[in-house]
Amino acid sequence: MMPHAARVVFDCNVLLQALASPNGPSGQCLAAVVAGRLVLIVSPEILAEFAEVATRPRVAQKLGVTEPMMQQALTTLRQIAVVVDNAPHTYTVPDDADDSIYINVALATGACVVTTRDNDLLRLMDESSPAGKEFVTRFPHLAVLTPVGLLALLRG
Repeated sequence: MMPHAARVVFDCNVLLQALASPNGPSGQCLAAVVAGRLVLIVSPEILAEFAEVATRPRVAQKLGVTEPMMQQALTTLRQIAVVVDNAPHTYTVPDDADDSIYINVALATGACVVTTRDNDLLRLMDESSPAGKEFVTRFPHLAVLTPVGLLALLRG
């Protein structure tokens, strides 16, 4: 069970999936933010990555995302999320340092969940690996979950 209005960080792909498929798991996670059940935390870097990836021609075509849709999504995200500047670099994701922003924003803001489908991030919860064991030991208050996992936690 999650605390009421728990702080969460969504990675770029979860944000993209929410935009492209509002009724899918990522869209339902974003709906929980809009409903006040979760507090979404983002950073300028996360928003910039979202905008950059969303405007890649192959991604935009595959997801059916237009420039106006993406701009509206950015405006909405800035309105519904807490935007945090300058999160200190506390942790580096071993398998993909570029993903570290999500963990560091979560750590800087006391978020309890990073939501992703990225295996480099999800592996941080695998205590059978040295990196996973170290992560879970260092940051026991932070979970890395898929959108489906976050929805299950919300349902209790």
